[in-house]
Amino acid sequence: MDNDFLRNSDGTWKYTNRLINSKSLYLLQHAHDPIDWYDWCEEAFVRAKAENKPIFVSIGYYSCYWCNVMGREILSSQEIGDTLNKHFINIKVDKEEHPDLDKIYMSARQILTGESGWPNNIFLTHDLKPFFAIGTLIRAHNKLNFQTLLLKLEEWWRLRHDDLINNASNITNLMHVQLDKISSIAANDIILDEQIVEKLSDQLGIYFDIQHGGFFGAPKFPNESYTHFLLSSSENPQAFFMAFHTLNKIAKSAMYDHVDGGFHRYTIGAAWRIPHFEKMLYNQSLLSNCYLNAYSITKNQYYKNILDSNLKFVQTSLQNENGGFYSSIDAETNHVPGKYYTWDKAQIKSALSDAEYKEFFSYFELEIIQENSDNNISNISNISKQGVLFCNNYDIEVNYIKIKPILEKLRLIRAQRNHPNIDTKIITSWHSMMTTTYANAGLILNNSLYTKIAKKAANFLVENCINKKNELMHIVGNDSIEAFSEDYAYAIQALLALYRLTAEKYWLQKSLDLLNKCNTIFLESDGSYVYTNKKNDYMHLILVREAHDVTIPSANSIMLDNLVQICELTNNKIWLEQANKLINSFTQEIILQPMRFPYFLSGVYYKLMLEKAFKHVKLVNIDVPILIYTMKTITIYFYFEIDNNYYIYAHDNSNFYPTTFNISGSSNLTLHDITYPNVTDKVKLYKKHFHISANISFNNPSNLNNIERLDVTLYYQLCSENNCLYKDKLYEKVFVAVQNSSFNKID
Repeated sequence: MDNDFLRNSDGTWKYTNRLINSKSLYLLQHAHDPIDWYDWCEEAFVRAKAENKPIFVSIGYYSCYWCNVMGREILSSQEIGDTLNKHFINIKVDKEEHPDLDKIYMSARQILTGESGWPNNIFLTHDLKPFFAIGTLIRAHNKLNFQTLLLKLEEWWRLRHDDLINNASNITNLMHVQLDKISSIAANDIILDEQIVEKLSDQLGIYFDIQHGGFFGAPKFPNESYTHFLLSSSENPQAFFMAFHTLNKIAKSAMYDHVDGGFHRYTIGAAWRIPHFEKMLYNQSLLSNCYLNAYSITKNQYYKNILDSNLKFVQTSLQNENGGFYSSIDAETNHVPGKYYTWDKAQIKSALSDAEYKEFFSYFELEIIQENSDNNISNISNISKQGVLFCNNYDIEVNYIKIKPILEKLRLIRAQRNHPNIDTKIITSWHSMMTTTYANAGLILNNSLYTKIAKKAANFLVENCINKKNELMHIVGNDSIEAFSEDYAYAIQALLALYRLTAEKYWLQKSLDLLNKCNTIFLESDGSYVYTNKKNDYMHLILVREAHDVTIPSANSIMLDNLVQICELTNNKIWLEQANKLINSFTQEIILQPMRFPYFLSGVYYKLMLEKAFKHVKLVNIDVPILIYTMKTITIYFYFEIDNNYYIYAHDNSNFYPTTFNISGSSNLTLHDITYPNVTDKVKLYKKHFHISANISFNNPSNLNNIERLDVTLYYQLCSENNCLYKDKLYEKVFVAVQNSSFNKID
């Protein structure tokens, strides 16, 4: 991000500030600003109090295009630097080094301005409370406005100090509501069951983009946690449709780099046509997992092709020789966003034969990037009439291998261009996330290469991300930043994935060691995990604890998955008890706002399925006929199994808690009668094996869907030979296929 005017005639820098000693590439970009920058440190806070100056905090990251624009066009200005140095104490923060501060002050930004994004520029009081925030789009022509704003804020600080302090306190109170989950609202008498999973699936249907896939409008983010939830937490055909349609659209869109592989962070519009060009490691991991899950469900080779292409990209572009995964690739080249990724037709024609050119454009089109107010891309005139590749032909799903050699030719041409910068910072949580992805792919696909990469990455994690105190570091090679609960959560998940992949108990023991350490540092009495090490509270305005799955799944969501996994792998139900306590700590908020918890609810569903496996009463088979429109009634048979030495009371046992059976779920359904087993003994018990049948009909066959869902529930009390244990229920979803008899004519 060099600016020649910041250099002397002999090429040396005019200014050098404290950031020159930083290990962050983002902070080093600002080491020669004419600003007296601090990183986040107590020295800056002490000076602010001593000199009675407000604190200016600018938060960004290395591959952030608009952060770099602000750096070049605003923060390198001598006039701006003089004003900031005179009236403020100035702090620069790499959000990837300090995700805790990013969470805290992005909350403030949202409250103050109603928006979010980077760079995030916040003005604080001496006790770190925010009183003003600036939006993202600060361009060169607004430099005078920024200068005017700084002077106005300095005036407010002097002349309206008390009002400003009161406003900062009010804003902080609102931030506490957002970020510091209040344990007292935990719903101890409410148990989350599969109905909350169905509720989230239904809500996602409301916000689903039926035309383009994905959720919400522009800008369009992949929202991987939603797709993960739909693939892993439901057998509902509508849920699968939303997930598969989204993955199909993304794979064909400009958000996916068809030449090199890899996914961009988001797209400007709802149709996925113009990307915001940076590539983040976490997107590669989360989306790869989605395509892997989709392939494992459907065996659709296209999903595997996309997965293989993306994992190859990560291996060649974002992994170092020791197995560590880098954090991101910049959006811009030579200050032009997307320059590395865009083409014009002449460039493509010169790289291909006439036949290849014709075939290529039978599958792809160029989405020309125009300079307008909607695409948020500057300097675009430098690449006028250039565009990004967008697939317009669904036949690519079956002809992907055929088109691959043509894409390889373009890859070799593009490799000769100046490559965007790579942020070589290795973040423990993101590295662990990618390690899990390779381990999952190695296991599900039985792929030796992915297994090898996963093992190498896991060894890197153990050897480079853990310090001499046997504690995780947040950034590899930077002991000054302690790990967050997010780092522990993802590291534990990665080690468990290695155990599943290799069956080597070393990885299970390592995961248990980290879990115990994580519980010591971050676990609260209510079962939830705080985000930061509590001994560093003085450095934080708010102690963050949340389970919202936003850009990536939260630490609490991943820890829930870890606890259930460990219970399953060790058969030790103490971990299931801890998982239930964690769920209970967020239950009330989940009931009110399930869309904030998609990955967390995937963990809830996983826990529910594991509890079913632990139950002594199981539904082992269902005999479901196909419902023909002309059939008046169908009979469904349900076959149950009870473990040895256990029993439940029969349906007509009036002296104890009788077994009852119910079917619901369709407003068009009529349940005629239920036939229970005929029990002849006096005590009336069900043991070992029994079946129940139910006769049902549908009131208006013309209103039937192709598939009708039924909710089946068995209520019972489990008893052993010595005593009765607990009242429980067994819940299952049953899908009945509906056929119109007119389509089944026999010739």
